[in-house]
Amino acid sequence: MFIHCELIILSLALALDGRVHSARIIGGHEAVPHSRPYMAIVMGKGGKIHCGGFLLNKNFVMTAAHCQDKSYEVLLGVHNIQKINDAQRVSVEQAFPHEGFNKSTYENDIMLLKVRKTALQGITIAIFVIYHFGFSTCYCKCFIYAIFFSLIFYCFLFFIPLSGLKLSSEANFTQNVKPIALAERKGDCLPKSCLITGWGRTSANDRYMSDVLREVNVTLIKDERCESENLYCSTGNKGTGQGDSGGPLVCEDGKAYGVVSHTYQAKDGQLFYSYAKIPDHKSWIYLTIKNA
Repeated sequence: MFIHCELIILSLALALDGRVHSARIIGGHEAVPHSRPYMAIVMGKGGKIHCGGFLLNKNFVMTAAHCQDKSYEVLLGVHNIQKINDAQRVSVEQAFPHEGFNKSTYENDIMLLKVRKTALQGITIAIFVIYHFGFSTCYCKCFIYAIFFSLIFYCFLFFIPLSGLKLSSEANFTQNVKPIALAERKGDCLPKSCLITGWGRTSANDRYMSDVLREVNVTLIKDERCESENLYCSTGNKGTGQGDSGGPLVCEDGKAYGVVSHTYQAKDGQLFYSYAKIPDHKSWIYLTIKNA
């Protein structure tokens, strides 16, 4: 009997001085399946969808610092969250939120996740060794039993179906799983023709997130508050909302320029969608990866 995982989003609007975490694509449309192969789903403790993210290389995924949780698992190669049997499941060894992240202002809202070898891989290796060297002794038989019950426990703990299980120690690049390059600094010029993607709610009235990956085009604006807080910003009736946090802001050259951070409502009611600037964090990103 197999245990099947039902992905449920826990959407909480955490309002701080007019700011809320971003969590839905508003005014967008369904993306062409697997046309954004860098997209990742970051699952938190208990196997619930926590945030979006994007793949940098075989060992690192980027997301937002406010997406911190006690444990993580990453899904890659997903388009429809109801059909994840072919997705890559990557366990996370360590999270690296930016040391300067401010929970109130969302300054430096950026985090790296380093993937690791999973428990199941260790079990697979152990079985392989015993198969080749024999298990006639009592010790080896006990070890086999321990492996078996550990496997059962692991499946119950993470609600992972035994059928189609594809846990990995690193991302395996395929047609549906590819990294995205990071943008370089371009002086004071704003990038144009940008795109955001995610599985979040499609309107404020929706109770559930979108089953399929959605996307919407946004235009970045110059704003005094955004510039003072070192953010990219967009406005209007199209953008992110509560839940798409951690996804990438991808602009004209197909590179990631920002990380979806939060939504800010001005006193006049105007909404600003904010993104942490990747070019301004390149040194931190490269140093963190190098020292991890």
